[in-house]
Amino acid sequence: MRIPQCTNRRIDKAGESVCLETPRRTTQAFPIPSRAQNRSDGAAAYGDKDERQEGGIEPLRR
Repeated sequence: MRIPQCTNRRIDKAGESVCLETPRRTTQAFPIPSRAQNRSDGAAAYGDKDERQEGGIEPLRR
C-alpha cells in the first residue's frame, strides 16, 4: 500500500515534501521522516521498534 496522495503538500526546511493534511487516522503535527516514506505502511510514523530506540514518538498501537 502506497502513501496516499496529499491534497496540501509543501517542502519543509530539510527539503522533504511534507503533507499538511494527512489522510490517516492519526493527526501528525510532525513531518514524516524519509525513512517512513520508504516503508510499506509507514510503520515508522506509528513508532516501530527502531523509532522507539532512537527516542522517537510513543507507539500509538501496542
